[in-house]
Amino acid sequence: TLLLTFFFRQMRELIERGHIFIAQPPLYKISRGKQGQYLKDDEALNRYLTQAALDGAAIVVNPEAPPITGTGLEELVERFRKVAATIDRLGRLYAPPVLWQM
Repeated sequence: TLLLTFFFRQMRELIERGHIFIAQPPLYKISRGKQGQYLKDDEALNRYLTQAALDGAAIVVNPEAPPITGTGLEELVERFRKVAATIDRLGRLYAPPVLWQM
């Protein structure tokens, strides 16, 4: 923080020309077996956890119909997340149970 203040006040031209870069460390480290992966934000963590949860998963809606798997299941979960985020945002104005019923 002190270095950023110094560059901003004393060497503003370096910042304006794009010669100063700020390194952002990863926020999460996920280890699965011997493999390790770094994730930079909550969105990347949610995508990773969703992918891990859906690996090999299937939803059977109707015994006569084929199960929902793979990309179809991923799209379904993504749509649900968008709806949940919208309801969370609108929940400040309207009652969330009413929004969930819509």
